[in-house]
Order: sequence, then structure tokens, then C-alpha cells
Amino acid sequence: MHSILTIALVTVLGVAVLGCRGGDFDDSGAASDAVSDVNPFFTESDLPFSLPPFDRIEDRHYRPAFERGMADHLDEIEAIASADTSPTLENTSMAMERSGRLLARVSNVFFALSSADTNDVLDEIEAEVAPRLSAHNDAILLNAQLFARVKTLYDARDTLDLDSETRRLAREWYPAHPREP
Repeated sequence: MHSILTIALVTVLGVAVLGCRGGDFDDSGAASDAVSDVNPFFTESDLPFSLPPFDRIEDRHYRPAFERGMADHLDEIEAIASADTSPTLENTSMAMERSGRLLARVSNVFFALSSADTNDVLDEIEAEVAPRLSAHNDAILLNAQLFARVKTLYDARDTLDLDSETRRLAREWYPAHPREP
């Protein structure tokens, strides 16, 4: 099943890259006034498998989506880290897994397209966004409150009734653990 989804995504991405750069552009590559101001990244796609709406994505949508995505993600992480409740897999690890949806949507599309069909605008955005994404990830990984919650779960992993998938999740979110098979 996974390979069917991969083939479908690659096919849709290929069609999008070849024929649907989205929007009307003038000679400079700037979007014309006829294009809608709605940023398609700000809502989850209703397409099958939540595939991106490539026909509506324009170069000008990336920066605002990255900005909001990073801000939302940090807010979500801060809420997890500063929670008054004791850490559980649900309110810590699973919440971290669910966080950053907007940032994931824009990153997945942007980096796939910028590596497959780049242009000067995408190159400029990538040069601007890449170091900011590194700093964003560092802010999460170096969050002391969050690390304390993750460490609590990691230390208790042998006393919790965890299936193999959940046990792996507890290990993955604890960056200081030795890599176990």
C-alpha cells in the first residue's frame, strides 16, 4: 500500500511540476492582480491523501506560510513544554508528533519543488529560510522544559506498558539515547 501512495504522490508531483506552477505571472515572475490572495498552505488540503493543491500554490505563498508555520509550531511546543500536567506519551510525545502541521505542509512542498524545478525566487527563499529553519529546530531541541518532559518519559519507558511502536517513539524523542535497533 505504501508503494502505491508513493507512486501516486510522485505522479501528482510530476504533473504539478511540469504543468501547474500555479497562478498568472508577469515577465518578472511576480503574481498578477488576478490571482487570489488565499494562501493554500493555511488550510489542510481536502484532496485525496491530503495531497497539496499544486494548481493554487504560488511562489509568493511560501514566505508567509513558513513564517506562520514556525510561529505556530513554537507556540505548540511551548504549550507542551509548559504544561502543568505530568508528562505522558499522549500530552508530550504524541503532542509533539502532531505539532507543526503547517510548517510540515509548506516544507514538504517547498523543498520537493525547489529541488525538482527551482527558479530564482525559490532559490532566494531557500537561502533565507534554511538558516531560520535550523534555528527553529534548535530552539525546539534545546528547550530545557521540553527536554525534561521527554527525559521523564524516556526514563520511565521500561515501567510503562508500551507496544514496540510507542517504545520506539519514546526513544526517538530523547536525543541523548544511544541508537537502539
